Amino acid sequence: FMFSCAMYKPFMAPGFTGYNLTKGGLAVFPVLVAEGSQSVPGVQGYVRAAGGELAASLKEGQPSLKVVTPAQVSASLASNNLVEDFSKLKQNYAVTGIIDVNLAKKIIEPLKVQYFMLPSINSLFASGESTAKAQMSVKVYDSNSAEMVFESVQSGDETSIFGGPPYEKAIKRAGKNLTRTLMMIYKQK
Repeated sequence: FMFSCAMYKPFMAPGFTGYNLTKGGLAVFPVLVAEGSQSVPGVQGYVRAAGGELAASLKEGQPSLKVVTPAQVSASLASNNLVEDFSKLKQNYAVTGIIDVNLAKKIIEPLKVQYFMLPSINSLFASGESTAKAQMSVKVYDSNSAEMVFESVQSGDETSIFGGPPYEKAIKRAGKNLTRTLMMIYKQK
């Protein structure tokens, strides 16, 4: 089973451009993990790193973009008593695939941005004794309408000559591929 970056064509809503994203700002929500990937040893540490890496790559790729990191989102959820609302949003989304507009607005309001990103590790596994493969996706929503304005799925694989599968590096590669894809919106007119 091989992943290829070329096989996934990103979705961009008509009229959604880099100008919209820069004007509205973006909150990167904490990374979701597919059930099958939760059994990988140390996956929670990789998940935290992946969210931070995505946010840093976005900021590096577009310095004028206001990016709220997953850590800042988590702090806002806790300080604004929104943890339960975020759990409901994720749970509803996992079951229905639909974003609850009211919950999204409530969660986003204290962050002072218009767009939010739901990053996900779809799969993470070892392929042989020294290779790790990761597949990640991001969906970007407009909090005013709960309309999905961008979606991409990308993968990354890494091999280590020093032992076990380098899961974290595979996740970072997939995240960088996602960031590169999202930065394409800045080329749209």
